[in-house]
This record gives sequence, C-alpha cells and structure tokens, in this order.
Amino acid sequence: SSPRHMLFIDDNRALVSDLYSRSISIVNINSGSIEGSIKMGGNSLPYYQHSTENLVKVGNKVYTNCWSYDNKILVIDVNTLSLTDSITVGIQPYWMVKDRNENIWVVNDGGYAGNPFGHENPSLMRINTTNNTLELRLDFPSENDKTGQIAMNQTGDSIVFIRNHLYKMSITSSELPSEPIFTGDGKNFRALSVDPANGDIYISDAIDFMSEGVVYRLSSAGIPIDTISAGIIPTFFCFN
Repeated sequence: SSPRHMLFIDDNRALVSDLYSRSISIVNINSGSIEGSIKMGGNSLPYYQHSTENLVKVGNKVYTNCWSYDNKILVIDVNTLSLTDSITVGIQPYWMVKDRNENIWVVNDGGYAGNPFGHENPSLMRINTTNNTLELRLDFPSENDKTGQIAMNQTGDSIVFIRNHLYKMSITSSELPSEPIFTGDGKNFRALSVDPANGDIYISDAIDFMSEGVVYRLSSAGIPIDTISAGIIPTFFCFN
C-alpha cells in the first residue's frame, strides 16, 4: 500500500519494503508479479508496526529498519524469506548503511515532541551482524538536533552523517566528531550519498520544501566542488 525501497536478492526476485502493510513484498522481476510476502507485524500492534524502510543485505541476511513509531531493526533470512530476529535501537531508526566489516550503522531521529511513541535525543548506532547485537550507541547532544540520511565512503571505513551540519567519522571511533566538514547553516539537508568511483560526497538541500532544491558536490574532506540545481525535495542519489 506504500512501497518504499527495493532490494534485488537474485536474478529473479526483489524485496520491496512498505510503510503501512506490515509486510515486505516478494516481487518476481521477470513477470512483474508478487510471489508472496514476509509478515513483519500483527494487526494488533499500534501505529502500523512494523513498517519497513531501507533494505541492506549482509551475507544471507537482510536488515530493515522500522522507522514509523518504532524502534526495531528486523532481520530476514534470504534462504527461507522469513523474519528471524529483531534488534531494539533508538526511537525511529531512519537510515542504515553497511561498513567494510559488514556491520550495520543506523541513525535514529528520536521522534518529536508529543510523539505518542516517545521522544529522545537522536542517535547513531552500530550493529554487529555476526550476533545481531548493538555494540555502539552515540547520542546526539540535543533532542532538537536535525538528522538525515547517512552514507559510507567508497572504502567502507568512514561514515558521513547529518547532525544539523555534515560530519565525517571513522568506523573505529567511539565518539561523535566535534567539528563538521560542511556547514548546514541556512540549509535543509535531505539526501546524502558518496560516489563509489571517486569518493565525492553529494548532499541535497530541500530549501523550504516547496522551491526547487540544490545538490552540493563535495570532496571526501567536505570541500565544495560545485552546486547543481535539482527538483523539489531532492531525496535520493543513484550512481550508474
């Protein structure tokens, strides 16, 4: 009812996450038909739990974050296409990426004031995918810190993320960086990604969410290279 992201698991099938259906669809990409679904939550759960967003494959497991009024990362077995595990993280896990050690990094937006599911400081977390345990939690300083997408550099050893501004951090670090690499003053950061070919960082600014946005291309160190005009609310990057 509200398809979100797609992950190709073999030459014939893809998984499609969903905001409201409490399930992930299994799509035959050759026939364009739905072969089945993987149940994520029951009808008795509040807030349409568990919604699903990103889909990240690690070995024979797929991880998906439950963003809407939730605090779970769910684990799917690719061989059986069934839900096998869940990991409790911060409130409203928003985005996930995989590092070179095949661990998952998650940014949680913390909800909002008056949120019926709760409100806490946004946070950055690392999940050990060997045993599906949370091994690092870094809370942002303020409940009001703006979060956004996170991305991994092309070598998988550094993460870039949004906390009002743009920050870069080694995957071996145990504390948040103190200085941004690119300022977010006067900007509404939206999409974030790294070019796998050369490490350039792309970050979009939705401005007022009504006007046409812009994309900033930065070096891996955050030095501006150029600015590109975009459409309204530029939300995702794809590299061919």
